[in-house]
Amino acid sequence: MLPLVRAVNDLIRQVNAAQGQATFFLSAAAHEMRTPLTVLRTRLELMEEGQLKEKLIGDVRRLTRLVDQLLTLMSIENRRDVTGFVDLVASARKVLKDRSPVAEEAGVTLEFEHAVETLEIPGDATLVESAIANLIDNAVSFAPAGTAVEVSVDARGQVIVRDHGHGIGLVDPDTLFEPFVRPVASRRGYGLGLAIVAAIVRLHGGTVRACNAHSGGAVFTIAFRI
Repeated sequence: MLPLVRAVNDLIRQVNAAQGQATFFLSAAAHEMRTPLTVLRTRLELMEEGQLKEKLIGDVRRLTRLVDQLLTLMSIENRRDVTGFVDLVASARKVLKDRSPVAEEAGVTLEFEHAVETLEIPGDATLVESAIANLIDNAVSFAPAGTAVEVSVDARGQVIVRDHGHGIGLVDPDTLFEPFVRPVASRRGYGLGLAIVAAIVRLHGGTVRACNAHSGGAVFTIAFRI
């Protein structure tokens, strides 16, 4: 048995080393991309106005968002724990206020319900709010104009975000939270928003799941540890 145990331990060490190298590469690459993207954006601003300029600036903006999301994901994955406490109700309310202009531009209404006035949980307020914001952004992007995205916080530490779009279909819900996976071919973005949500929730000792709503749309539920 001893050679087998040694072989398994050696394999685990190799996997951990490979994961560490991959994390370092992505983080370093993302950092290095920030400066040239900023320079490129500045030079594009000097171009004459026109459709080409708008398209190029839009491309740079999307690349910059990708870099920012990669850095966020890497920083979360490298953390081992969180300290402090956060009011889940207050954080959800703050995110809804911040996201209202985006939803309004998309013709979507944001609705909020909470079973308690305050609910303190162990966690990092900035990260918790980032997780909720990513779920709301995702819901708004799929919600048809004229519908509502419903956000609720219950007494058990759950944040539930529901839209009235086409739902997640027959996709395996777990794959939605994997980096760079876009089950919907026409979906914009790089598939990192939900991966960031999953990383934040894992760091807080919670769970996140997705399902189709009975009457149409998708429901995403974060269950934080309280």
